[in-house]
Amino acid sequence: MTPQQEAELDAAGTRAGVVTAPAGAAGDGAPSPAWMVTAAWLAVGIPIAIGVWVTLREAAKLFGLT
Repeated sequence: MTPQQEAELDAAGTRAGVVTAPAGAAGDGAPSPAWMVTAAWLAVGIPIAIGVWVTLREAAKLFGLT
């Protein structure tokens, strides 16, 4: 793809209301620290696990398994 074609596509996207982020906007590409990934998964996983547990418990009541 030539630079001219890229410029045309960029202009078309801008006219259509499409906004793209600059190349380095999402970060520098360095991996996240392990503690941060673990904390994020716990913050999401614990409420999901509680929700699944409550749902299974209520389903067991519904079907007369308890």
